[in-house]
Amino acid sequence: KVLKGAARKAETPGRRKAVRDCRRYIDQNWEGIMAYWLYPEAQLGVSAEGHVSHILAARLSSRPMAWSARGVDRMARLRVAKANGV
Repeated sequence: KVLKGAARKAETPGRRKAVRDCRRYIDQNWEGIMAYWLYPEAQLGVSAEGHVSHILAARLSSRPMAWSARGVDRMARLRVAKANGV
């Protein structure tokens, strides 16, 4: 109801589109939104994106080189092992 009202009251076509996009996003992700609220004990924080950026990007993209699939796999495993104290 809130988003339908916001779309009706939007003063520009761009604003109406933004409201429609928001509503579509919520509709398409409703199951995940409900799971977040219904099962708070299952909410586990994951820092994977930060780790990927910190551990891998330093070697694989900030000083870019050509890498074979095998080479990049080996380098990624080495960087993760080092970060894990192995």
